[in-house]
Amino acid sequence: EAYSPEAFSPEAYSPEAYSPEAYSPEAYSPEAYSPEAYSPEAYASAQQRSLVAFSASPGTMGERIRFNTYSRSGEFYIRVRGQNGVYSIQAPYTLTVAIEQNLCSGVTDLTTTPTRTPTVTGTPISLIVWNSARIGGTANEKSALASSLASFAAAVNGVAVDVDGDSQIRARNAQADANLYCPVAKNLVADAIRNLIQAYRKAAPTITDITLVGNDDVIPFFRTDDKALLASEASYFPPVKDGTQSQSSLRHAQVLSQDRYGSSSQVVLSTGPYDLPEIPVGRLVETAAEVKGYLDSYTALFNGTVGTGGVVPAPKSAFVAGYDFLADSAAAMRDDLSAGLGAGATVDALISPFGQAPAFGWTADQLRAVFLGTRHDISYLAAHFSTARALAADFATRFRAQEVADSTLNLAYALVLSAGCHSGYSTVDKDAVPLLTEQPDWAQAFARKNAIWIAGTGYQYGDTDFVEYTER
Repeated sequence: EAYSPEAFSPEAYSPEAYSPEAYSPEAYSPEAYSPEAYSPEAYASAQQRSLVAFSASPGTMGERIRFNTYSRSGEFYIRVRGQNGVYSIQAPYTLTVAIEQNLCSGVTDLTTTPTRTPTVTGTPISLIVWNSARIGGTANEKSALASSLASFAAAVNGVAVDVDGDSQIRARNAQADANLYCPVAKNLVADAIRNLIQAYRKAAPTITDITLVGNDDVIPFFRTDDKALLASEASYFPPVKDGTQSQSSLRHAQVLSQDRYGSSSQVVLSTGPYDLPEIPVGRLVETAAEVKGYLDSYTALFNGTVGTGGVVPAPKSAFVAGYDFLADSAAAMRDDLSAGLGAGATVDALISPFGQAPAFGWTADQLRAVFLGTRHDISYLAAHFSTARALAADFATRFRAQEVADSTLNLAYALVLSAGCHSGYSTVDKDAVPLLTEQPDWAQAFARKNAIWIAGTGYQYGDTDFVEYTER
């Protein structure tokens, strides 16, 4: 009907439709644009909502703001206001504006060839990569982690590599730390680590999986341009501090991926380069103490304490939650898990059909009752996510990652999957904004529970491959 012939008939565009009366002075009278129609209250928060940076140091010291405009363009306004409105025409202030361009000018060394020669004995199948100098923790915690890494590597027939032992990687990290506004600097670190991994894969062709230890500040993700036409990474604010590599990658609309660590080649399409999958790449987050606890729980699978030969107990229960445009995937997962787990298995589900009014959708309390009420060996959470929260099907209540971390529920060896946007985005703790960035994130929360977490970092799950899990 909206595009019917009648809608575009001659009558619809007749002189009467565009008569002087339609555009009379009354239609544009002062009353039509009166203060009531455009009240100050409607625009009272305009300045706050458009604020991009501020400085408010106490006392009479000078104020200073450094703000990266990134992809923003147009006019920027600076407002100077005395504390509590104080001012004096006898004491003028001096305002200086300096524009810094080409923030990657300090990135001058592009060498990514590692200096270290791989030393491999036997036929290892697992490669575990970490950086003892950058992972968070005390000296004792890092030493304890090194011991756990050695035990885990021995248990899984793997080799643990500390990339801090390579001078080229140390140099690329120092360059990235000095150029926090330049994502290219972080990619050079990742390239250097990948080249070292490739050297180990060449020396030991038996390697079939890779585990990265630490967050993006320790073993960085690769950054690629977000070519998605909807919901760019540039519009996501976790939030993180300005003047950090975390902020730089987001504001420059960079998608984070670790697939390249396990790939030898790419295919380049109009939407960007894609790494051809060869071997799986997992990651353990975030601090030395957290990773040690996770590794120790999985090493127990090989010494007879929990399992035999690294085999986890067979799954006997599952849980599926979904709504909105993910409802069909949740229903499919429910059916597949019911068929796959077989008779006697329990498959619980909270699924609100696509198109159902939010008022009838399941709530965060219902999700808590089912997900945290009893252990499920496999779970699929198909909801709208942020880095530390999940929106319930009622579009009003939220379930937090902190609740998972604080729960008494045993999730060891449980497999938890999520199709939620940014459910796998792991915030670098030191880049978080105090009292504002919600912690822990989902990846960190499930790591503390020794669960296997598979999720995506970006708005577009198909465009990002941020996986938080270990293959063993």
